[in-house]
Amino acid sequence: MIMKKTLFLVTIVLQMTVVVGQIPTNYYNGTEGLSGETLKSKLHTIIKAGHKKNSYDDLYYYYESTDNFGNNKVWDMYSMDENGNAQYYYYFNGNDECGSYNSENDCYNREHSVPQSWMGAEGSIAKADLFVVVPSDGYVNGRRSNHPYGENNGEKFTSTNGSKVGKCTYPGYNGTCFEPIDCYKGDFARAYFYVVTRYNVSNWGGASFQGSGFSNWALNLFLEWHYADPVSQKEINRNNAVYNIQKNRNPYIDHPEWVASVFEGVPAIENPKNLDAKIVNSSNVEITWNLNNNNDDVILAYSENNSFGIPSGSYSVGNTIGGGGTIIYKGDAEQFTHTGISEQMYYKLWSYKNNRYSGGITTQAMPITNEPTADPTNFVASATTNNSITLTWTDAVGVVEPSYYLIKMSKKAENIKAPEDGKKYNNSNFKKNVAQGVQSVTFSNLTPNTEYFFKIYPYTDVDDFYDYKINTPPQVSEITNEATTNNLFVSEIAAGGYNQNAQNQYVELTNTSNKSIDLLDIDLEFYEGADLIVNLNLTGTVSPNSVYLIAVNQNYTGISPDFVSPTAFDLGENCHLLLKENNATIDIVGNVLDEFVVGNNYEFQQFSKSNQLVENWTNWGTQNGTPGVMNEQITITEKTKSEIKIFPNPNNGIFTISTPDERVQLVEIYDVTSKIVFREPNYYTKNKINISSVESGIYFIKIYTKNSILFDKIIKK
Repeated sequence: MIMKKTLFLVTIVLQMTVVVGQIPTNYYNGTEGLSGETLKSKLHTIIKAGHKKNSYDDLYYYYESTDNFGNNKVWDMYSMDENGNAQYYYYFNGNDECGSYNSENDCYNREHSVPQSWMGAEGSIAKADLFVVVPSDGYVNGRRSNHPYGENNGEKFTSTNGSKVGKCTYPGYNGTCFEPIDCYKGDFARAYFYVVTRYNVSNWGGASFQGSGFSNWALNLFLEWHYADPVSQKEINRNNAVYNIQKNRNPYIDHPEWVASVFEGVPAIENPKNLDAKIVNSSNVEITWNLNNNNDDVILAYSENNSFGIPSGSYSVGNTIGGGGTIIYKGDAEQFTHTGISEQMYYKLWSYKNNRYSGGITTQAMPITNEPTADPTNFVASATTNNSITLTWTDAVGVVEPSYYLIKMSKKAENIKAPEDGKKYNNSNFKKNVAQGVQSVTFSNLTPNTEYFFKIYPYTDVDDFYDYKINTPPQVSEITNEATTNNLFVSEIAAGGYNQNAQNQYVELTNTSNKSIDLLDIDLEFYEGADLIVNLNLTGTVSPNSVYLIAVNQNYTGISPDFVSPTAFDLGENCHLLLKENNATIDIVGNVLDEFVVGNNYEFQQFSKSNQLVENWTNWGTQNGTPGVMNEQITITEKTKSEIKIFPNPNNGIFTISTPDERVQLVEIYDVTSKIVFREPNYYTKNKINISSVESGIYFIKIYTKNSILFDKIIKK
């Protein structure tokens, strides 16, 4: 009887195809080359090892991800067909869970496809296994009772979707059985294959089981259902969703071909070997492989989207495989040239014998595309700051236009290497990819006052194959501006009195560098005591070795400001100013304890660095400050670390500073966020610096002498 049934199933299998699911990498490691009981034992180990036991009460919650048809409809296989058609629906979060029921459409509950009353060993796990327990109409579930699955005429009951209860008409069993509709018969068959593989059913009851496996009639029934109703997208999606919850899979959904190997004893077909695809020219790919150890014939298929079904039956060249793939070769050779292609192709190769197939192996290839015909033009550095350079160009035109441009940067022109065809270069500080049509790019986080070199390479990108034009790349170099923090400071203040309408109040900034300074990221904040009165977002630029005048009042007279405060305020007592770049303070005038002397002008005299108190400025009186003029500017030079001696360093919080020829007047220490943590304005009267109260770490130190500012790093242990 079994042999006859098997022969019948071979006829059915000719039509079977399936879409492959998303199988986690290496999940089925160790199954290669196995078949029969050996394969079943390996699968048992795999799906049991990761299996997380569910709470039976949580199944309703899990069904929202495993059995959601869409729009929160419960996918009930006892009331709905595969297309979602039904005479009634249940909804998640709609109070549709059972409760009591008297007829269909009362409520839904948890249906044990293998009745719970049959379960023996590990039944406590199986009763909440999502591969076993599915949502179903409560009334239909009750009519099914603990009857086995089978085929009948529905003389006892037929549900609204056609599920039936009656005397079993399938050979080998004549008791009452339950028959689901055809589109779900394979689903339930593969659920039973899973159960017999996952659990030891030797002490389970029920008409479907015998010993450690199936009764003969049930095995024949489930094999027939398996082949007649191939794996659907519903099952694939559910398999993935269940895996996310209980961390194991149904192997017969992932690999339906294993059903024949495990339950029919048919030896597995070994895969061919060493599949490779090499580009020959712009439209041809040469594909090579080795036959398996049995020298079985092969079929080769291609797909443009890497979707392949599982072959079954007999094919000719040009046939398509249900689920994906078109046959381009069939035979016993070990080479094939695929011609006339213009985009990326994916290939899959199977060994086969007597219309049975191996699992298959895959590769891919991309035809050579033509590189762009021309380079871009007008490649220039169009905007430069102290830490960024913006490049612009005119897009290339020609027979083959670029898809993108790769712009590479280096501090040395000779270090810029040409890109390699086929290789993708990801964006970084020194490489940028820009699409055709954008025509600009900005490199940021650069070092001030440093020369950078750039080259631009147009390239085509067809399905992730990159073809660069490299023979004559346009190139350009540019020097970043000097750091704003070293060259921009508040150089003069005119305090006009307590009246904020005074017309002669102003603040002057000075740029001591040989390059213009863009004020885009520069703010000036005015405080009275601890309160921020006005925050000015400055605009424009300060020319080299020039000043920038800010009028405090819109009704100014006698001055020609570059910027006018939109809000009038008074540079009166108890005020201080913060000059900031990107929210980092680069100059301070006064503090909450110091006052500007009303009516006086203040001119820069000694320091251009942070945290200057009024005492470090010279009060020139009302006549000596000249708007727009750098009065008596003293040049500040920077000495190198070799000219500073800090000892000991690292230290425990107490150290000494010495300089070669100048007396230290001010010492400032900053943390890595540029926040000042220590300040000593009278170092020359002391012998040591004591920062014992500062936390351990790495800090930056500024040492001011009369005409110099020295920089170094210190470590507090």
